[in-house]
Amino acid sequence: GHVVLQQIAELLQQQVQTNSLSSLATGDWQGLESCLSCLVAIHMFVSDDENLVLPFCFEQLIPAMATNTAGPPTPLRFTTCKVIGKYARWLSRQARSKPQLMQPLLPFLAQGLSIPECAPASAVAIKELCINLHPDSFAIAQPALELYEQVVASVVASNAQQDGPILSLREELEVLEGTCFALSRHAQMEPPGSGEATLTAFLQRLVTPIGNRLATLVNSPSATPRTILPDVQRLTVIVQHLKMNSRGDETDSHPIVQLMQSLWVYLETLIARFPNDVNTAEQICRLHKHALRSSGARVYAPLVQKLMMHLVEGYNRSHQSPFLYAASIVVAEYGGSRYERYPPSLQQDLFEMVAAMATTTF
Repeated sequence: GHVVLQQIAELLQQQVQTNSLSSLATGDWQGLESCLSCLVAIHMFVSDDENLVLPFCFEQLIPAMATNTAGPPTPLRFTTCKVIGKYARWLSRQARSKPQLMQPLLPFLAQGLSIPECAPASAVAIKELCINLHPDSFAIAQPALELYEQVVASVVASNAQQDGPILSLREELEVLEGTCFALSRHAQMEPPGSGEATLTAFLQRLVTPIGNRLATLVNSPSATPRTILPDVQRLTVIVQHLKMNSRGDETDSHPIVQLMQSLWVYLETLIARFPNDVNTAEQICRLHKHALRSSGARVYAPLVQKLMMHLVEGYNRSHQSPFLYAASIVVAEYGGSRYERYPPSLQQDLFEMVAAMATTTF
């Protein structure tokens, strides 16, 4: 790995001597892009304290690309975004002593999100930065949240004008997942007692616009699963990756339980409105699954009987497998050796749920 890095360093120097950093948009950039592609290919073999090639890339090369008014050619930008994502761990080691390394990266990656060919690499790179950067070294949570809100606002505006999405849902969810990870870690660094309040505020900030859109779309005669389900998928990512700690026996005040209670009527309406759409059933069952697992069985217990009824009714209506899978998750969380933790009535409800689904099946 070290020998390859030395060779890449020599080639990079040659490329920069041949083409100045200020002329990347018009110069012979293919050789430079090839060097960066090599860095991407060997990233698993490069140590986190590498000090030969990566400092040049992140202190000179990438800032020059970011400040170039014409911007780098699309293939070069794509590969550069991949380099940022692959070396996020290296950046996390350097960010505390060299915070200036981070300044151009998020704006550069945000620009990449608006270019269809670069958007996948940009989204993954943003997620990797959010996952790897510790709040002690660089506070990425708030910039990431603001970036995600800008992305969603652009997507919603584009959809409203029927121009087609400027960013695919998959890439948007990559950014959202990273943002949730960064927000969770940010809250963990706060003093005891305040971190949970901070996370709840973050949760409300993320889900309020989603809930408002969902309430409108579910009751809109022209809405279809294709227009509604992206918001269900956004909620699932938030519930899965924004880590909310359970708080004793205060089950009624747990943010995830409160969220699911507020969404319940819309989810039931959605299932009833599109009873034969398997994707609708799958996405809603995924949301229930991750809400249960993220909050924990004990905290989620006030909703479990309602959930079992919801699954039985959905399966009786459609015979679709997502309801069976979600029911198996409920049994796994509340059955077996965990029986003694819950009242006997819950055990009976589990048996009745399984019996009802078996009757429908056979």
